[in-house]
Amino acid sequence: MSPLNTVNIQIKPDPAAPPSREIKNIPWYPGMSALDAMIVGDAMFTDTFTFRLVYRSFFGAWVDSIDGVSNTQDDFWMLYVDGVQSQKGISETILFGSQSGGEIDLEWRYENFSALSEGAASAMSAIRSNQ
Repeated sequence: MSPLNTVNIQIKPDPAAPPSREIKNIPWYPGMSALDAMIVGDAMFTDTFTFRLVYRSFFGAWVDSIDGVSNTQDDFWMLYVDGVQSQKGISETILFGSQSGGEIDLEWRYENFSALSEGAASAMSAIRSNQ
């Protein structure tokens, strides 16, 4: 039997500091989205975290608050999957496992809008204009 894929989540209110929270060994399944991983992680562990979503039809669900830290005009929660910034909302980001098993790392960084990539900055501008 091949090894199972798992998902790990890190919450980083300060991207330069160690994570404020880590949730490890969330079981992965085919078609799992980043939102699914957050929900399963929250349900599996007693040391739960809180997160709030906003929904924008084109982008899907976006996290606008984690553990009481909310998005502002200039600072946003940004999702990274295996170290790469996601260009989609949490509900649209599908997590792909591997046949050999392994870990999928989700990282939430609270970042300044001016530091975002061009694609993410464009997405944030579009979301802001629809609010």
